[in-house]
Amino acid sequence: MASTQTAEAKESSLGLGPKELGSNKMGPKKARPRSKVARSARPYRVDRNFYTSGQAARLLGIPDRTLRRYLSTGKINGIQHPITGTWQIDKEALAAFIQKCGCSVITGVTPTKILVIHDSPPSVSEIEVSVRQALPEATVQTADDPCNALIQIGEECPDVVILKANLPGLPCQDILTAIKNNVTTGKIKTIILNQDPTQQPDHEKLGADATLEAPFTPENLVRVFESLFQNEAN
Repeated sequence: MASTQTAEAKESSLGLGPKELGSNKMGPKKARPRSKVARSARPYRVDRNFYTSGQAARLLGIPDRTLRRYLSTGKINGIQHPITGTWQIDKEALAAFIQKCGCSVITGVTPTKILVIHDSPPSVSEIEVSVRQALPEATVQTADDPCNALIQIGEECPDVVILKANLPGLPCQDILTAIKNNVTTGKIKTIILNQDPTQQPDHEKLGADATLEAPFTPENLVRVFESLFQNEAN
């Protein structure tokens, strides 16, 4: 009893009553509401003169790890960020590496979705192989009927359309006119595939952007694509 009175006396002398003592008990801390501070959005700047290591790896069709090894050993010239460790590859440096190694890929603005309009499955397969060698990251779609192809173009809006010069069912010029006169599809690049050596179609007169003579190699395809997209790359 005496000890209880002594403890109460000490508490009284310190100015601590039951309410104050209760406030010192350990309990779950309430989370303080975080003040919402508006952060200024940092605009993402795309440097058209450089590739990231991922972009360069996809263009070359090699794993990212292999590309980074090429960069660290100096096989490909690049600039590494001192803090983040990320790489920037100058487009001219990558072009020099491609030329030295004989790779068949495009440097610059590259199409990612290509539609091939052809009525011969073997020819379509050959074109697909060449396109995939020239553009490893591109998606290749096919159509064997001109009318269905126009519907597909309107729905998918590919970057490039490669079409046979003489398609059954609908003249090549009508297909090109339908593509170019549409607001949505007017910017699609069009290439006429000529498989008849006795004919030389005038692609400008027909409304196409270029002509590709068959048989062709991936290197030929690369040159045609580069001629079509060089203005966008600059």
